[in-house]
Amino acid sequence: MLRTALALLIASVLLGCSDPKRSDVFPATGVHGQEGNFEGFYKIPSGDASKKIRVGHWIFRYEDPTRKRAEGEYKNGKRDGDWTFWNESGSIDTEKSGIYEDGKKTADLPKKK
Repeated sequence: MLRTALALLIASVLLGCSDPKRSDVFPATGVHGQEGNFEGFYKIPSGDASKKIRVGHWIFRYEDPTRKRAEGEYKNGKRDGDWTFWNESGSIDTEKSGIYEDGKKTADLPKKK
């Protein structure tokens, strides 16, 4: 049993899987058109890489990698929970930022005290 667990761990590291218990979730980083630089995770259902689904925590950055464009969680490919968007000037975009459910903004983010 220990040998099998060790083999799964080594295989997941070699294949780039972020969690040996979730062999269908892979880290994602790179540059994507208008979205600029990004970091997050893709779920690949049934091993079909053409059907990547965004899951978990994602960060999108402007061309300057020290400046965030957006940050939040994806659930089954849709924004879910708190999302913060920044303008190029570095200020928070209050129109886009908010609490998302099933990909739709349902409320503004609470004001920080």
